[in-house]
Amino acid sequence: MNVVLLGIGLQGRAVLHDLVKNSDFKNIIAIDNDPRKINWAHRNFEDGRVKIIKFDISQKGSLDNFIRNYGKGVIIDMLPASFMEMISEIAVNNDWHYVNTNYTVDNIFKLDSKARDKNLTILPEFGLDPGIDLVMAKDAISKMDTVKKYNSYGAGIPEKKACTNPLKYKISWNINSLINSYSRKAKIISESNLVEIPAENIFDNKWIHKISIENVGQLEAFPNGDVEKYLKMAEFENIEEAGRYTMRWPGHSKFWNKIAKLGLLKDKNIKVKGKDVPQRTLLAKLLDNEELQYKEDEKDLSIIKVNITGNKDEENIKITYDLIDERDFECDLYSMQRTVGFAASIGAQMIEQGSISKRGIISPLLDIDYSELKNELEDRDIKINEKIEKIDD
Repeated sequence: MNVVLLGIGLQGRAVLHDLVKNSDFKNIIAIDNDPRKINWAHRNFEDGRVKIIKFDISQKGSLDNFIRNYGKGVIIDMLPASFMEMISEIAVNNDWHYVNTNYTVDNIFKLDSKARDKNLTILPEFGLDPGIDLVMAKDAISKMDTVKKYNSYGAGIPEKKACTNPLKYKISWNINSLINSYSRKAKIISESNLVEIPAENIFDNKWIHKISIENVGQLEAFPNGDVEKYLKMAEFENIEEAGRYTMRWPGHSKFWNKIAKLGLLKDKNIKVKGKDVPQRTLLAKLLDNEELQYKEDEKDLSIIKVNITGNKDEENIKITYDLIDERDFECDLYSMQRTVGFAASIGAQMIEQGSISKRGIISPLLDIDYSELKNELEDRDIKINEKIEKIDD
């Protein structure tokens, strides 16, 4: 089978690193429009199956023709979410499976019927968060009769000794994507009621709580996602508490709360030397500086924690999943690259091997086998710990 990788930025590099280890892929085509990324790939991959191609992906007609020339296979899309609709449509039209790590955009659901008719799988949301966290939740749900609470936490942070700037944060993924994630409203369930939190309020103290992560320390968590979407998908009823949260070192939210209250995260243009510039783009440029870069000896950490409580055989139980991964100096990959990029690569390989056989648009929350994913992650030295405990009512 062939595989086309679109985007060889930070996470795309990890995808490529993982794909070359699978001999079942006869052609691995990696595409980007940035000469620096192209040069990096040429320097690091000498496998004869790998083709590194500079290409302007934004040209729909050209990309459509390009994909058609390579027969059939799997497209792994590691580009910003704004490309998802276009690329997934090109994939299905040309009989290619499709894997993506971003949150699903509504417009791709129109492809579901066509993908099923053509025996194709569309797998979005298959990175770290969303992705691995949703498969954990699927496993917990399968072990319960009813679910009362569902809280999911994700983090990409520096190790404590690498917190050398006022933000206590460093960049291990796309800075524009980070700012966009800080600019979206959140939905949580509190006391059995749906609560919508405007984007400018997600960093308010009333929504922040502390959470302790073993062998890491105490972090702060703020709501950062739409949990209602997943509750509906899983057909949950009578949920008492639920949320999707981002974790950071204490103090991070205080800074971003001020930025949000100043309106600097809003999607609008400002004048710079007479030209209209998106203010988020300007903010991203200002933050993309040396103080927010990892030094050669500093580790980043990727963390997932999923807590689900409910009933099983008339007993109250709590199931907890923990994933903590760190930078791999030997392979020169940040943990965020490993956990996001490897997950996407695993998704493509599971489709290629037939262990993902469902067609149409599928979801990690409903359609990915937890045990198989866990084994694949462990083969890449990414460990998940699980704990089931009885609790008082």
